[in-house]
Amino acid sequence: MTNNKRDDERGREKVQDQIQENLRKLYDETLNEDLPPQFLQLLAKLEQEDRCK
Repeated sequence: MTNNKRDDERGREKVQDQIQENLRKLYDETLNEDLPPQFLQLLAKLEQEDRCK
């Protein structure tokens, strides 16, 4: 393998690593977000309706 091909492969690996790291951060941030109040109210309403059945 030539140096250029190795350099290209390393560059692609670095980009893939960076993308993977950014996706992990975004996923973690999304998991830690609070649910909107309207959504919580809807869930409570649906749970109440289920109990009444």
